[in-house]
Amino acid sequence: MTTSKAGIDRLLHPDFKEVGESGTSYDYRSIIDMMAAEQPSDGYVHSQDYQCIELAPSVQLLLYQSAWVDELGNKSHFAKRSSIWVLVGNQWQLQYHQGTASDGFS
Repeated sequence: MTTSKAGIDRLLHPDFKEVGESGTSYDYRSIIDMMAAEQPSDGYVHSQDYQCIELAPSVQLLLYQSAWVDELGNKSHFAKRSSIWVLVGNQWQLQYHQGTASDGFS
């Protein structure tokens, strides 16, 4: 995962918006601030079942499932995710993301 400001600038579109699993809304600035305050963790995000749908030649919808896996291997925060990626010049950037809580999966 990218944590540097330059990496985030490359990944996130300046007009980025997100609706998180909790229903909380975020924008580019709030993501930058949140990532700057995050502490390292031994857990990780597991993701699976990717599907990419072309909305236009320079716009892609990415669908997938995710779960948080803690340092003991316990899974939680299961979610269905959708992201809209736009091609800006020769770089794909994330413009919109949404996470919706879901039942567990294997």
